[in-house]
This record gives sequence, structure tokens and C-alpha cells, in this order.
Amino acid sequence: MIEKDDDFISWLERIYFLEAPGQSSYEDHIGHYYPYPISEIGIEFIPLPEPHALITDWYNDPQDWYHIRNLIDEFARQSFVCYHKGLFFASTAASISCIELILKYECLRNAKEPKDPRALEENWTLGTAIKDCRDKGLFLEFDTKLNLINTVRNGIFHFNPVKLRKVMIAIRKDIDESNSADKPDSGIKNMGLVYKDGIGYLVELSDLPPEDPLMNLTNIEWSVIAYYSYELMNEIGCSIYGIEKKIGCLRECLDDYSRINRLSKRLSQN
Repeated sequence: MIEKDDDFISWLERIYFLEAPGQSSYEDHIGHYYPYPISEIGIEFIPLPEPHALITDWYNDPQDWYHIRNLIDEFARQSFVCYHKGLFFASTAASISCIELILKYECLRNAKEPKDPRALEENWTLGTAIKDCRDKGLFLEFDTKLNLINTVRNGIFHFNPVKLRKVMIAIRKDIDESNSADKPDSGIKNMGLVYKDGIGYLVELSDLPPEDPLMNLTNIEWSVIAYYSYELMNEIGCSIYGIEKKIGCLRECLDDYSRINRLSKRLSQN
């Protein structure tokens, strides 16, 4: 095992931390500053696969996928921490993993049978999970953003810098449009934003071959994707696991416990 010197680790951490929110900022050609600040984690309570277990502390028929709820919370926290340390690629990966697990968990939780065959499929990807949620009428309001995030995932794990550059442009356009209508149109079409000495320069990508190093995203550009991924993750999480849903989830636990209790009494009487 190779041991790294503490000074080297501190130096490496500092490189990324200097690009973290609050440490430095980079302005693009229309006055946007990066990295963007992100919101606090809004996930309050993730419903149990068998709601009564909150009271009984046991499951009637535990399944492997029941543990997903613990991973959702863990990935959300790691995404938040990584972003604030300037580890934007790591934050992006954690956010996308969290989104994928939320979609799969809700598909399984809303299935008619707890032993859903989907849970056993090795090729159940984020893309197919998005389609499954769409078929179930889940998260329809996030469909466009989810497909952008799935493109990011494909670009990362299948190493497609051209695809990543294109989805980066689409993400920046979506952020520009959603921030406010009074800001000037970015005018970004097939342009890539490259940073040098803290200044953003636009490069026409059609003039570059796919193998050109400028097609690769910089860490600051990853901050935009990390921001977009994290905020989508948090928005989806808040919509089903937020404080406003917590009381309803607790009530569901009580109702399920009462149902189990009544069933047990009837069985004992027979």
C-alpha cells in the first residue's frame, strides 16, 4: 500500500478548495458568477418500504432493495459536502447516483408486489428508471431535466466529451432561462466556455475536432453541472421527502401499523 505524505494530501485538497463556493468566483461573458451557491439539503424523511416498521421495528418480508433509502440520504449528504469542497465532479456523480436511487426506490415502493422483478435486473439503468417512472406517472414535471442528467451520466461513464460539452451548453441555457427573464440572453449555441486566469472565453466548438483538449470540461465548468445535478436531486427529494410531506408519511406509518394490528387480532381470534 502506497502512503501519501500529509503535506501532499493537504496541497491536493487545497487546489480544489480554492475553487469552492465562497473561496473564489469566475465571471462569464454575461455577468454570471461561478460556482453558484446551492440550497440546503431538503430531504427530511424517506418513507419506509413497509411503513409500519417505523413503529414495529421489523419488516414482514424484507427485500434487498429496502436498503436503498439509506443510500439516498448518504449520497445526498456527500454531494452537498463535495460541492462545498470544490470537488465538483464527485458532487455530480453523487447527485446523479442519488437521483437514480430515488427513482428506483419510488418505482419499487409503488409496485403492486414487494418482490418486483425490476429489483433483480442488472440492466436497470437510470435511463430505464426514468422511463419506468414516466410510465407510472411519477416525476413527470422533471422529465426534461432528468433526461439531461442521464445524458451527463452517459457522457461520464462512456467517456464522450462531445456529448458532455453539448449537454453542458443545454444545462447552462436551462439555468439562464430559469434564473430570471430580465437577464440578457446568453446567445450560446455551439459555444464552449473555457477559463484561463479566472476569465471566461467562448470557443466555437464546430471549429474544434472531437479529440481537442478544449472539448474536455474544466473543473469550474463541472461546477455548473454539479450545481444543476444537485439542485435537481434536492428538488426531487423535497417533492416527496421534504418537510411538507413528513407528516403525511408519519400518518401513513400509523395507518399501516393499525392495519397490521387489526389483522393480527383477527388471526389470533381465529
